Amino acid sequence: MRVGSFSHLDQILPYNTLKKSEAPLPLPVASNPPRIGYRFDGQTYSLDDFLAHQRITGLLVVKDGQILAEHYQYDRTATDRLVSHSMAKSIVSLAIAMALTEGKIASLDDSVAKYAPKLAFDAGVHHGLARIQHARGRAGHGLHYASNQTVALTLVLRAATGSSLSDYLTPRLWQPTGAEADATWIKTRDGTKTGSGSFYAVLRDFGRLGILLANDGAAGGRQIVPKEYLLDATDWHRQPDAFTPRKATPYFGYGYQFWLFPGERRRFALLGVYGQSIFVDPELRLVMVITAAGKNASVGKESIARERDALWRGIVGQYGSW
Repeated sequence: MRVGSFSHLDQILPYNTLKKSEAPLPLPVASNPPRIGYRFDGQTYSLDDFLAHQRITGLLVVKDGQILAEHYQYDRTATDRLVSHSMAKSIVSLAIAMALTEGKIASLDDSVAKYAPKLAFDAGVHHGLARIQHARGRAGHGLHYASNQTVALTLVLRAATGSSLSDYLTPRLWQPTGAEADATWIKTRDGTKTGSGSFYAVLRDFGRLGILLANDGAAGGRQIVPKEYLLDATDWHRQPDAFTPRKATPYFGYGYQFWLFPGERRRFALLGVYGQSIFVDPELRLVMVITAAGKNASVGKESIARERDALWRGIVGQYGSW
């Protein structure tokens, strides 16, 4: 049931479509891909071992725009759209960046109520991006992860841009990224996107999104996502102390709806429950995409989170240092 709903729920519930690019970004397979290995719990493992250990539906590794590894399990294929879960929150953040650049949102310090008066609570756009939900006067004191903050941002975007999130992002993000297939976004009865999740795309297009982020928001010779915004979102050195790695959470830091790895080099992730993830290393132009059907919504309750991190560290270690 989980594997099926994570790849076919958009055949049951209403959705909007983000149309594919007329000129998809090529993703050639590397001519001599390395053998991927990693250390986990004192043992040395291969990529095949990782796939055997964990409930992975799709795995893609891309370096310098070339595929190093691409695997599917549970009868999923390259044409199946796979769910993002909360990785969609990062996509909403990218839409905020674009609306800010276009002047549709004047400032991250604006109140949500300025754009969506029915949401007249004390949380600005900036606070929504950080998902802070504290008592009046305490905003900014720490991370409170809450999906309703992204729902509020989705309503802000609809009011500020005058269009649906899918229509807004299709020509600004999805097509410039070079998507090879249409993506879908589940919507509620009033037409609002489920911005906190429910975005569906094929594995390679999640990889193309990762490539765009690894290129600091540039694609096709132009800047698609404002670079300074993206740096603010993905560099933990630019975050308040409470949002840095091992303080925002026991492991990750947190930017504008992106999870930030510990370590001096800038590495970050888009994460969703049950194991959905896109890991990005801009310096190495390295991207790892994993879709999964974990046993628990919070994969920290099982081995997948730790082994996924070990795999990523193993891949990074083949090209650089942590």
